[in-house]
Amino acid sequence: DQLPQRRAPRPAADAKLVRYDKYIDTQIQNTRRAVKAVDWATSLLQLFIGVLLFLLAAAVVDHWVVSGGFSVVMRTILFAVLVGGVCYFAYRRLWPLCRRAINPVYAAQTIEQASPSLKNSLINLLLFRQQRAEISDAVYQTLEEQAAQGLTRVSVDAAVDRTALIRIGYV
Repeated sequence: DQLPQRRAPRPAADAKLVRYDKYIDTQIQNTRRAVKAVDWATSLLQLFIGVLLFLLAAAVVDHWVVSGGFSVVMRTILFAVLVGGVCYFAYRRLWPLCRRAINPVYAAQTIEQASPSLKNSLINLLLFRQQRAEISDAVYQTLEEQAAQGLTRVSVDAAVDRTALIRIGYV
């Protein structure tokens, strides 16, 4: 019987690269979560505003336009329209947020838009990871180090655009 081969300890440079890799992945994951949270908040706020506007319009028409108010049948129809609208909105806007994950490259693009100094290093790194065998170690390690160092200067929370959420919140 042969004894199992002992693995040589990793050089310090490899340990450093593992930290870069984990740091980059953590920042990308945090950005993905933040983008999804902003999308959820925006969609829920849109739904809330839509329901309020529908109810306000129905109340105005019920009290000021239709003499004697809506009949029970008409109120039932309006309720069915409201429920149908909420279900349609949930299917079109909320369900995809439940089913699909935010693409890591999209998260990297979000970060790079907030910090142009990264100069596509993060996106390039994510795209080159898919073809890791075709790239020399020196080039890949340099790209990884450059992306990690660039990420240290970027606030992931500030990178996610909340403009749409704020504008809808004004309503």
